[in-house]
Amino acid sequence: MSQDSRKDERSNLITCLWELKSAMEESGDTKFVHYNMMLRDDNYRKELIEKGVSSTNESVVKLAKQVEQINLPGSLIGEDARENYAGPDADSAQLRQAANSAPSPVPERQVEPQRESDNRPGMKAGFSAGIAAVVLLIAAGIVFATYFQPKLSKEQLVNGSIYGQTIWSADKSWILEGLVFVESGAQLTIEPGTQILAKPGAALIVTRDATIDARGAADNPILFSSAKEPGLRSPGDWGGVVLLGNAPINTRVEHIEGISKDDPRGGFGGSDTFSNCGVMQYVRIEFAGHEISANNELNGLTLGGCGESTIIRFVQIHKALDDGLELFGGTVNIRNILVTQPGDDGLDWDRGWQGNGQFIVVQMGSRSGDNAIEADNYGKDHHSEPRSKPFLSNVTLVGSLDSTKSQRGMVLRRGTAGDFRNMAIFGFTSEAIDIRDSATVAQIESGELSFKGLMIDDNSSRFNDEGGENDDDGGFSETEFFASIVQRGQIGDMDDLPTDIYSLTKPKFTPLNKRNVTKYAVAITQGEFWDEAANYLGAMRPENYNSWIDGWAAYPDR
Repeated sequence: MSQDSRKDERSNLITCLWELKSAMEESGDTKFVHYNMMLRDDNYRKELIEKGVSSTNESVVKLAKQVEQINLPGSLIGEDARENYAGPDADSAQLRQAANSAPSPVPERQVEPQRESDNRPGMKAGFSAGIAAVVLLIAAGIVFATYFQPKLSKEQLVNGSIYGQTIWSADKSWILEGLVFVESGAQLTIEPGTQILAKPGAALIVTRDATIDARGAADNPILFSSAKEPGLRSPGDWGGVVLLGNAPINTRVEHIEGISKDDPRGGFGGSDTFSNCGVMQYVRIEFAGHEISANNELNGLTLGGCGESTIIRFVQIHKALDDGLELFGGTVNIRNILVTQPGDDGLDWDRGWQGNGQFIVVQMGSRSGDNAIEADNYGKDHHSEPRSKPFLSNVTLVGSLDSTKSQRGMVLRRGTAGDFRNMAIFGFTSEAIDIRDSATVAQIESGELSFKGLMIDDNSSRFNDEGGENDDDGGFSETEFFASIVQRGQIGDMDDLPTDIYSLTKPKFTPLNKRNVTKYAVAITQGEFWDEAANYLGAMRPENYNSWIDGWAAYPDR
């Protein structure tokens, strides 16, 4: 078969697949068909064809049978498709041909808004040809995002899906509407100083095999916030940012919270420990955590199955309705993380997270928030492997000192392990650290859950040894276990702590005196990730006038 024949065959199939996708979604047979996956994954394609053939909708059945007859094996886009169906230069040739016949591009990758259909003679044929051209562009990996020009020229509305290489520049605000997916194979680059403002219910989801490159600067951070006017914003105004990857998790199949289970783009996890979800550096995320349904919320920042090649550094999550930062499995490392006034937990992990973390601050609010850290292995199987076992060092946890609000510094449960060093915990009136259930106690007994270099101030209620009906750890005594670890010292004195450590508008977390925070510090395991010079308790170098949060972090009330 000639290359032209193979190219025509493949192009015809791609066009028919688009028509089948549209018909299945319109008929209600499937709520959402992942078109990019349909083109790349022949198993996914076959499943949808079979589902279409068995549909009760005659149009869907007819299209599905047509596609079944002309279906081709393997991927229809990318390198494999070039070699198998159209020769090594086919994609670029098709792209040039489509580009020459397409309208001139409009600035910032805008696409004209959809218009109502026109029934004048000749329009249907032109429409079909246009659809085919669009489909070919999508298949070639061109950006497929619905960008509309709002009333203000300095704003750009974004919804739908993003394909290919896309850049969000700092010369305008980018307004998110609905769930915006960075699709498989795409990369979204966000310039320093860019503002992304989200409407209610909106969220940015970077799917598996896609990446984000959001590199702000200390004097020019990237901002994700509510599209409401400053002063009218509140937690839960929008969804949040979600990064999904292919790193190991401890459940066979997993779907991220906040995205419909009918949508395959919510899947994450795999076997690639280096799975790259992208870069987030000098980024602020504010007023996120939209509640999709009961007990189904997005967090400020969610990392699902992200691997070691992912870079998460200098990120602040402020006033999220649910958790600040939640990690579902993976091996991603986090550094210089600031979580302020979360609605639920500050830092939350489960599903087998095994990354590293250094220089982490969680500050609880006075009106909301439960635990600065909540840690699980897996709720349905406390011994599921790989077991959650992060290595954290130089962590500062700050409670609200509000005796009417139940807040804990750390809740470790459901079989989590971990290595925690050089931690400073202040102002938690319920418990500083709570160990729950026998599976977690077993990790302590085996040495897989350990603490070294820990200090808890005298303002905190340190440990509650539950008994009777309230015993949730098989009689394990936190008081006895931590007695040999906790060094009381005098760090609770005002001579050592800044007076505004509990301030919600201009907090300072740097100890004024290095006396005890260096005396009780322990060595950090050597490795490329770690700053081994951080020989002190807590996230801030003592007596240091400039801390790593200065210049880019912010604490708006609304």
